[in-house]
Amino acid sequence: MRLARAALLCLTISACTPVIAPNARNGQATPDRALVYPVGLTLLMSDGTLCVGHRPTRAQDWTGQLSGCPHPLPYQVQGSDPTIPRLELRRGGAGTAPLVTVAGQIFSAP
Repeated sequence: MRLARAALLCLTISACTPVIAPNARNGQATPDRALVYPVGLTLLMSDGTLCVGHRPTRAQDWTGQLSGCPHPLPYQVQGSDPTIPRLELRRGGAGTAPLVTVAGQIFSAP
């Protein structure tokens, strides 16, 4: 009976333990992909999570802190046209607007 209780306790505790993505490096996920929309910014992180940054009104330049994910990193967007429905940016890129800077990574239009 004691062994059954111990096993049940172990199962309960393991079910409450968070699962860490295999490619997360010590909790320091980095941005892999950046997409700019009329309503804001979406980043796909190296640990598979999606983070967002909301555009205030129809601003072309804005800054903020990522939300909706476990990585509340600061970001900066410059020269983003709010009339373009969806624009995927490349890491490094050609350095043309829009430019997104987050966690030391720069994303720009191809």
